[in-house]
Amino acid sequence: MSGAGYPRLALTLTMILLLMIVMFIMFRILPQREEPRLSSRRAAGLIDEAVQWEGESFHWTAAENYQRVMSQHHLRPATRAEAAHKLSRLYADVLGQPAAACAALEKAIILTKSGPERQRLVDRLDDLRKSLPPAVHRLEESLGGVGLPTFGPGEQGEVIATIGDRVVTLEEILFAWSIMNGREKPEPEKLEPFVHHYLDMILIAREAERLDLHRGTRIRHDLDLKRLIALNQAMMKHLIGELENPDREILEAYYRENPGRYLHEPRMVIAYFSVDQVDHLDRVIMALRSGDSFQQVALQHGIGKESPETCIRMAACSPDNAELEGIGNADWLVSRLVGHEDGYTTGPFEIRDQWFWFRVLEQEGPQVMPFEVVEEELLLHYQQRELPVSRHALLNRLKNEQSVEIINAPEEVLTHPVVESSPVRSDKE
Repeated sequence: MSGAGYPRLALTLTMILLLMIVMFIMFRILPQREEPRLSSRRAAGLIDEAVQWEGESFHWTAAENYQRVMSQHHLRPATRAEAAHKLSRLYADVLGQPAAACAALEKAIILTKSGPERQRLVDRLDDLRKSLPPAVHRLEESLGGVGLPTFGPGEQGEVIATIGDRVVTLEEILFAWSIMNGREKPEPEKLEPFVHHYLDMILIAREAERLDLHRGTRIRHDLDLKRLIALNQAMMKHLIGELENPDREILEAYYRENPGRYLHEPRMVIAYFSVDQVDHLDRVIMALRSGDSFQQVALQHGIGKESPETCIRMAACSPDNAELEGIGNADWLVSRLVGHEDGYTTGPFEIRDQWFWFRVLEQEGPQVMPFEVVEEELLLHYQQRELPVSRHALLNRLKNEQSVEIINAPEEVLTHPVVESSPVRSDKE
């Protein structure tokens, strides 16, 4: 390769790196707002996207996607369990956070029906717990996240401990907890041992600095890169804060131009009844097969047959909203009924010592959700579109103020890996 080609190659590599950082920041920051209700289709899409992010080494972005799906309590348990399992694997195998991996895996176990798959997850959890540091413990399942206090410039917050001239604040402890334990709430009986563990980490890190280990090439680049990403995230948050909210007319126009992006799941109206005596099962089956009406059979054999109002129950449901009176969450059933024609009947299903029959009365295909329902999501899409524009303007200003020069790299640097596959000690560091 000629010497003239090196500046172009270096520029290309630099632009690719900057693009990767911007994409990482966009997907790490923009979703941190009140979470809109996800459809089953969108949740499945987020899981697929997370797998792609993992393949491209955007591991924290993938984790965000999995956490979004897990937080949507209206989704099918199987969908949330899949996200929790993948998040646990990511925490354990890639990100090196065994406590957070245990938390996610416990969630997957809760959401998984009993059987071989659930037992496999339980065995996996036992193995993961063996890898936990002594002072890091799992808490009971909690819906709340970790609330971090915020302080202005020059404020340090409540002091928890000191190590020589090093001050450790409550804000620092809670931030460390959120990173090492995911979204679990720090309860007092668990936070105290975590504080001791964190102070031990500080002591060891200070000793490493005393030995100048932080000046080694690999660790120096690692610290610099983490600082670079953190500062870029902070700058993107600042740019988002400066974005003006668009007029309602702009959002409405975008909404009309992209109707397929805001569809709700198929819906249906169903009727159902139940019997609680085994000797009635064959009678109901034979009556329905012989052509007797659903209502007639229910009033003859169903529980509460004295009155249609108590015997036959009606429900409007969808895969996103499958709560049925007297049954609870029946997403397994609703998903099975989707797509069947009006009048389709199925049963019996044994649920809580009763046998149920269901009939589809009316199907409704995917419909565009009202603007008011998706307004928050529309605003998020607007910010996703506008943030690169603000970033480009910022970079243009900075490049005009500061000289940016790409130096031609020697050929031997370009023909060797930049990062070793494993840590290698060098006397030259």
